[in-house]
Amino acid sequence: MAGLLKWGKSILQRAPSPPLRFLTTGFKVFAPSEILDKERFEEFKLGRYYLVNIGEVFDSKYQVIGKLGFGVTSTVYTRDEDNKEEFEIYKQLSKGDSSYPGYHPLPRKFVNDAPIYASRRFELPKKFGAAVLSDFGSAHLFHGYNLGYKQYATHTHLSKVIGLLGPPPLNLIKRGTQSPEFFTEDGQWKADVGIPKDTSLEKSEEYLKGKNKEIFIKFMRKMLQWRLEDRQTAKQLLKDPWLND
Repeated sequence: MAGLLKWGKSILQRAPSPPLRFLTTGFKVFAPSEILDKERFEEFKLGRYYLVNIGEVFDSKYQVIGKLGFGVTSTVYTRDEDNKEEFEIYKQLSKGDSSYPGYHPLPRKFVNDAPIYASRRFELPKKFGAAVLSDFGSAHLFHGYNLGYKQYATHTHLSKVIGLLGPPPLNLIKRGTQSPEFFTEDGQWKADVGIPKDTSLEKSEEYLKGKNKEIFIKFMRKMLQWRLEDRQTAKQLLKDPWLND
């Protein structure tokens, strides 16, 4: 019976779409000296990134059809099984007029014959609404790169957070299994990295002014709380004046 069900499933399963063919000429090629996207990351320099080719097929099923963006730990591509709408757009572009701006392939450079694609540039919208593509996982409001160690260091990262948010509550410090490495019994900072001076969340925002900046900082503070129980929920944040005024 199990064999019959497996046979029936294989009959009903949709056959993979034939791979799209992408242009191999006509794109801008950057000079080797120009640094693109992930090339600036240490993990890339150590050879720990897999350089994906647009058009590459994985598992005989998933074809990479475009690059959306990149981050410290990953690069975001779209595939034909992933995003039907974008897949249809690419299919139409492959048949269309080459004078159409979206038709042209992504600029790139080559390192040891492997491509590094420039990320797509999204124009600033005329009207702001819900985010359609965002990745805040590596947003560097707080970074922990230690110049002396030339790598990430927890105490450096923690000192940056304290510099902007102030010291963590004592009851939170007492919850942490690693707290004794960084704090005294009464919650005083004791690590060998100093807390940054003359810094604050307000000073970190350089583009907004007046009332607009004020309500934005209030919005950020509702999220940037040491204790989980002090942070507002996504539902509460959706009603915030910063998103609605």
